[in-house]
Amino acid sequence: MSRTLAVDTRDVSGAGVLSLGRWGVVGGALLIQMILGTVYAFSVLVEPFESAFGWSRTQITATASISLGVFAGTMVLAGGVLDRRGPRFTGLIGAGFLTAAFLAVSQMQSLAGMYVVHGIVTTGVAIALYLLIHAVTGGKRSPLADGLKIGVMIGVGVTSLLVAQTMIKGTASDSLWMFYLTYGFLGGAGIGFGYVAPVTACVKWFPRHRGLITGIAVAGFGAGSMIFAPSARWAIDAVGWSSFFLVHGIVCAVGLTLGALLLRNPSDDEKAHLGAVRHAAKEAGEETHWKDMLRTWKFWRLWVLFIFGATAGLMTITQLKPFATLQGLTAAQGAAAIAVLAACNAAGRTLWGAASDRIGRSRSMAAMFALQAVMMFGINALTGPTLFFVAAGWVGFNFGGIFALLPSATADTFGTRGLGTNYGIVFTGYGVAGIVGPIVGARVYDLTNSYAAAFTFAAILCVAATFIALFTGRTPREKAA
Repeated sequence: MSRTLAVDTRDVSGAGVLSLGRWGVVGGALLIQMILGTVYAFSVLVEPFESAFGWSRTQITATASISLGVFAGTMVLAGGVLDRRGPRFTGLIGAGFLTAAFLAVSQMQSLAGMYVVHGIVTTGVAIALYLLIHAVTGGKRSPLADGLKIGVMIGVGVTSLLVAQTMIKGTASDSLWMFYLTYGFLGGAGIGFGYVAPVTACVKWFPRHRGLITGIAVAGFGAGSMIFAPSARWAIDAVGWSSFFLVHGIVCAVGLTLGALLLRNPSDDEKAHLGAVRHAAKEAGEETHWKDMLRTWKFWRLWVLFIFGATAGLMTITQLKPFATLQGLTAAQGAAAIAVLAACNAAGRTLWGAASDRIGRSRSMAAMFALQAVMMFGINALTGPTLFFVAAGWVGFNFGGIFALLPSATADTFGTRGLGTNYGIVFTGYGVAGIVGPIVGARVYDLTNSYAAAFTFAAILCVAATFIALFTGRTPREKAA
């Protein structure tokens, strides 16, 4: 059954805000993605928090899984907001959430700080629920919708007071829960809102080169990790983790806000100038509502590919620093390996995206997953800095390509008008991988003092992804080529 797709009429003129054309949008996208990419340097935080709180590696790594899971889940909600209000508004919401998360982490060790954190998280939950109701009701005013919103605010407030009085005692256990709530839930929500806005905006500005421009836009995610890993280690050693997160929160507030203000969708006149009208006519009939998308096997194909492909990368990223120590590398070499992975991650996003514009999304994904499988089977046997750096770069390069190919394939298959919501739903596969990959890696290590079984598991998933990508169909754009 055909459904009507809501057309975004916001954030198109750029009047009254920063507006530098489509390359200004790309610049804003890169700035946002660089800041969001700091989440990929999470392994730098593992050992400092082990020393500070005595938490196990599994407990700490669970925070990354929570953050990645919420990141992916929030993308659905953020995509709905994006399709209705545009990329600038959506990006600013992400800036607020992520800034609050990092500032809250900096204060979570003190009892007073825990109450502040609790208040910030409660506010974030209330806003998220408010936006969810707004999205479900389509923004329409009605007594029921208004009553639900008021009820949510009251319910969250009362629950917050009860939880604060009974659970917050200033212990290390409280700090762990605060870490989960701030870096995990609030930070994950910020990344979700911040990530989807620039990706979909860039796809709309460059309809003829979706793979390449998506790769360039999300390359900042890898570059951010490359810069963040060594600087974060130095800063934490110099001033401590609390002061580091305080400064990091302030930097995020400035950078994410500036990047969001640069984002906008092209107007109808600009689409015509870009040649997007002719391109859209060629793809007539391919615009798909998210409810119809969920009924197609093409959606489930992309979703499974996301899970299988991303699990290997996320497992490696969250455990790379401690894995480097296990393989005999120094702390400095481990941090350098993270930077290598991040640099190759950024390069892989751009190069795999460009390759997919030439040879097709399916062939590119099959090659990418096959190469990743080879490394997952052999990575545990690699020792010494040089080989370890090669392995880190290899994993990062192939993992990065996922984030250029999957949004492009989603746009090719289901259209761009509802891309925010559609890709947000596809992206929930990343959330599943974000839970499975880090936790499996950490749990296997806690049980065996080795990552061998975890990497073998990831390799098998990559082999399966290779065959799924190669033999289960092509996008409409590939068939038309």
